[in-house]
Amino acid sequence: MKNSIAKKAYFSLGILFIFIIWIIGEAVINNSYVVPSIANTFEALLNLFTKGHTYKVLGYTLLRLVLSIVACFILAIILALLSYNFKGFKYFIKPLITLFKTLPIAVVIILLLIILSKE
Repeated sequence: MKNSIAKKAYFSLGILFIFIIWIIGEAVINNSYVVPSIANTFEALLNLFTKGHTYKVLGYTLLRLVLSIVACFILAIILALLSYNFKGFKYFIKPLITLFKTLPIAVVIILLLIILSKE
């Protein structure tokens, strides 16, 4: 699919499909707490972006994200160097890496949130 117009058309159809599923889900479930209407959702989103606190929260979230990425990158480099230089360490850490590959990321995040929560 080399045609740029065709790609944009399919992308637009995909977005339209999501909104259609959303409207159907809203009509079928008929519970605004489970599937809110599109208008209510955008109204709430607009309401959030008119408050200064939202930008503060977003800023702190982005800062934590950047710090997490940097920390993970440094840890990955250290583990890679240890694995490269010490073959015993490579085989020692292999079961842990295999375990993390088999777990869905959401499970790992939830476990970390439970373990590291403040309360």
